[in-house]
Amino acid sequence: QPCSAVLLVVRGEETLQAVQIGGKAFFIAGRSPDVDLPLDHPSSSRKHAAVLHHRSGAVYLLDLGSAHGTFLQGKRIPAHEPTLWADGSSVVF
Repeated sequence: QPCSAVLLVVRGEETLQAVQIGGKAFFIAGRSPDVDLPLDHPSSSRKHAAVLHHRSGAVYLLDLGSAHGTFLQGKRIPAHEPTLWADGSSVVF
């Protein structure tokens, strides 16, 4: 089933951008020029994290071994272990 997930890029109280992340099986986020979701901050790794879509419609977040971590609802997720990303949950790269 198609995923209609949207990633909201927020700084403080302001939403800077809304990015559709439902058109592919996965998206890579990081500083590298060849990623799907560019992260323009020195604390981000070149290939920082992946957003994965399961055929059930669930969305998972996968830290790719980033130096500074990926945080879901304020808790650091383990590297290389897909973590369910519930609708409405916040993530910090």
